[in-house]
Amino acid sequence: MYRRYTHDINIVASTAGTSGASLQTLITSYIPNVVRMHQNMKSVADNENKSVGCFAIVFMQGESDYGGRDNSTPDKDAYKALLLQTKNALQASAMTNLGQERKPLFFIYQTSGGWVHDYTGIDNSALGVSMAQIEFAQENDDVVLISPCYQVTTYTDNHPSCNGYRWLGEYYAKAIWQTLYRGWRFSNPIPEEIVREEKRII
Repeated sequence: MYRRYTHDINIVASTAGTSGASLQTLITSYIPNVVRMHQNMKSVADNENKSVGCFAIVFMQGESDYGGRDNSTPDKDAYKALLLQTKNALQASAMTNLGQERKPLFFIYQTSGGWVHDYTGIDNSALGVSMAQIEFAQENDDVVLISPCYQVTTYTDNHPSCNGYRWLGEYYAKAIWQTLYRGWRFSNPIPEEIVREEKRII
């Protein structure tokens, strides 16, 4: 879409994630990966006489904190505190190592409640992680909640299928485009009121 609107810009997408890790673990593994990535990007750009910046961080981690894994943090407030620490560290790295003045926006997705069933003793009444992600986006102007992943096709292990990942990628690209280029604050539908009438939930 950037090319369609005649912007002379190259977009570099990098992945520095760590699969199957809690937020507490990511702070010691994922953040150093991103710092090194920013430093390497700046070095390459300088060598080619070009500028580089980070305009968006798409943070697709967090399922492991539902419970049952290393250093998991299913408590809503504790999860939000760790997510804030992570966000601030990643944004600071972009500004320090890439030399930019503006913080990159932090795009997160709401992890699927389907993961809850994978852990012994946790059920759908304990959705602290999912609620933390909704509130985190509402409480921070530089955070955009994109979507949960459970509406796309998945395999039996809760991971999206090939088509599911493609659909998510297109949906996320749309959200980032609307936010950064068109200046709209992208938001998902969020219920404002829920009413139960006998067997009906409205």
